[in-house]
Amino acid sequence: MDKLKRDQFLRLAFVVIIAGAAGYLICYSWLYFSPFLIAFLFAWLIQPYLKMMEERFHFPRWTAVILFMLLGLLLVGGLTVLFIAEMVKGIQYLAAGMPVNVQDFIQQALDLCTEIINPLLHKFEKMFHSMNQFQQHSVDYSLTMLKQKVSTSAAALIQHMLAVFTRGLAGIPNSLSTILIGTLAAFFFCKDWEIIKSAVYRLLPPPFITTGGAVITDLKKTMAGIVKAQFILMLTSSIIVLIGLVILKFPHPLMLAVISGFVDFVPYIGTGIIFIPWILYEFLTGSFDITIGLSLLYMTLVIVRQLLEPKLLAEHFGVPPVVLLIGLFAGYQLWGVYGIFLSPVIIAFLKTLHTTGVLGEVWKYISGT
Repeated sequence: MDKLKRDQFLRLAFVVIIAGAAGYLICYSWLYFSPFLIAFLFAWLIQPYLKMMEERFHFPRWTAVILFMLLGLLLVGGLTVLFIAEMVKGIQYLAAGMPVNVQDFIQQALDLCTEIINPLLHKFEKMFHSMNQFQQHSVDYSLTMLKQKVSTSAAALIQHMLAVFTRGLAGIPNSLSTILIGTLAAFFFCKDWEIIKSAVYRLLPPPFITTGGAVITDLKKTMAGIVKAQFILMLTSSIIVLIGLVILKFPHPLMLAVISGFVDFVPYIGTGIIFIPWILYEFLTGSFDITIGLSLLYMTLVIVRQLLEPKLLAEHFGVPPVVLLIGLFAGYQLWGVYGIFLSPVIIAFLKTLHTTGVLGEVWKYISGT
């Protein structure tokens, strides 16, 4: 290996080590300092609004921070109360008709299973009686083992669900304390933002501040584009569902529309997690008119999303949809469900590094040019 290639390899190894150390530091920091990181991110995002309140309405800094946080709390609380009230109405409606609907569904499912399974049982019975004693014993043993495995798996599943529920209840006090600490941290970050900013500027060298500022500005713009695109898609899905359910004369369409909008944020699945079981239920219970209506509504949702999503992603994200799809799949394979939400952030960060020229400068450093 000549000297040039050796130096390039060493510089590449140095960049990889620095990137890995930075990623580990971010994960470690998030694990132990997540309330403060979220509070810092919140304070960073609302700085333009605080400056507007200071300059236009001449509020002191701490007053502007308190007013903005109170307005945000009232807005979130009002929307939460509205959503919970609508959910309670919907649950009351479902609870009133649930026993009859469940009974009809079970009866329909049993009838369908009887039609399918009875001929198979007769064939199996004939085949079983035609077996010799050793073969019959093997079949009985296999069925007994299958029953034991099913019962063991069911018991383990119930035990796991109870453990998850218990951990959730035990984590409520910790979550409340985390929210309280994060709120206080957000207040102090917002109040002393200029002091923190001046301290950071004094500690970091000017080239780093210039490059880092460009990266942060572009990343902020990209993330705002992602949020805006997802919000447009969710709002569009909610409006389509609301109109469709009003036409089909379903009770409490607003609740179902809001839930569909939130579920539509989940990649790969989206509103299908609601509509596909719902359509199957209506089909099995013999409500063919409702089945056709829900199928048309779901098809409309899928077509509209497929038409809007590439345009919105290209316009607000700046990344081809196929790249985002590859990133979502790779993130899911690496980190599970969390990867679905982390991969767009990682792609946005890499896109920002490319746009601001940081990746180009790193490549020049590695190649020695």
